[in-house]
Amino acid sequence: PAFNLAIAIGIYETVKFLIPNEEQEQTAKNSKYLDIVKNQLPTYPICRILLVFSIIAINSIGLIYFSISSSKNYPGGKALRELHFRAKNQEDFPISCKNNHYNIFIDNYVAQSGATRFLENCENWTYIKTYENLNEDIEFIRTKSVLVMERPPSNSNIFYNSHVKMFDVDGYDGIRLNEGKGGLLGFIPVVHSEEKVSVFRANQ
Repeated sequence: PAFNLAIAIGIYETVKFLIPNEEQEQTAKNSKYLDIVKNQLPTYPICRILLVFSIIAINSIGLIYFSISSSKNYPGGKALRELHFRAKNQEDFPISCKNNHYNIFIDNYVAQSGATRFLENCENWTYIKTYENLNEDIEFIRTKSVLVMERPPSNSNIFYNSHVKMFDVDGYDGIRLNEGKGGLLGFIPVVHSEEKVSVFRANQ
């Protein structure tokens, strides 16, 4: 909203600056300003249109980047939603939401990045958010458990013997130049993402 408000003010000030009002014309009657404006009347509408459309284009581009970035900013919620979707719709998925009871352990990062109660859609599962860091609470994690947790590389090694990774979820990792492309394409900013959340299941 603040960005859109700034754009709207910019358009208003642009139009007001390019098109002199009655007060300005009255003040400039005896000066060369009015003659200049009259001589350039065909130019002013073109400049006004070009500048207004340029501001709108910049606003649209910014809106696209902000929208893509925000859509990648909740990997915890995306991971929990993806877990439920696979458990309900994929027959070959290793866990099911229908008959099996699982304890779903959700760490602090996942809970803060979109894993809300509204996404807890399996009646047979118990969702546990009492552990801030699952790495420090391994001894409390029993069988029939699923871990939805932040993905530092060390997690895969810590849970190697007790759990199997099912999938990873990407999250926002900044806006940088498109270095992989040559020429002018290399100067186009791109929204980058990297693996932020991992989902593990206990060995059966």
